[in-house]
Amino acid sequence: MEQLSKLRDAVHWQSALVQYRTVLDAKTSKSRKRDEIRQLDQWYQETLPRSVQQRSPMHLTLPDLVKLMEWKLARGKFRPRLGQLVKENEDDRVVRVTTEAFQLASGEGNLKEAVSRLTELKAVGPATASAILCTGVPEIAPFLADESAACMFQDLGKVQYTLSYYLSYARLLVEKADELNKADDSESDWTAHSVELALWTVHTAEKIGLPLKISDDEKVRKRMERKRCLTNEEDEKETVSKNK
Repeated sequence: MEQLSKLRDAVHWQSALVQYRTVLDAKTSKSRKRDEIRQLDQWYQETLPRSVQQRSPMHLTLPDLVKLMEWKLARGKFRPRLGQLVKENEDDRVVRVTTEAFQLASGEGNLKEAVSRLTELKAVGPATASAILCTGVPEIAPFLADESAACMFQDLGKVQYTLSYYLSYARLLVEKADELNKADDSESDWTAHSVELALWTVHTAEKIGLPLKISDDEKVRKRMERKRCLTNEEDEKETVSKNK
């Protein structure tokens, strides 16, 4: 992919990530449901994760799951049967299964068992399971988006909606997040999910013919440098304090 090759360092990845909303708006601009899609996306990216992570223990309710499926189908391929099937789940079962899945993923880091547990619910396959886990543990569980997976073709081949494919996909995105977080010019706290969003942005922008503004702005780099200096100073102060 031409635009993906431009993401040479953390500054470039950050430039792609911050344009996610712009690209989503451009992609949906001609859709009659553009307002609904944008509202659903804001709910999924912001409101739902905040709610899930504030719950103890973390879990989804049936209304959450139904709306999450609406988001997934609106953002990707529309399969109305899935929207009907997911409503057949019982609320207490959704709460119990998602609680167990989040505990497996967050407590034990067992993404494989977490996804397997979620697929016990009606209409939930590995892709939907990834969307559920992403709301609570975005650092290890990116959403399996077709567009993001397409960027990984050289490493993974054609996207497959299987557990083994998802685990390989998630592992690569976790590794990229770790790499970006260790970079000297990293500005964000990267997660597997934010890497997924950056990849989605790049792929979708190229597909709809929207040029991305990949920044080489020296001001951005200087801002990052100031942030690193402040972080280093704080680390030094903490070390001195511990040694007293």
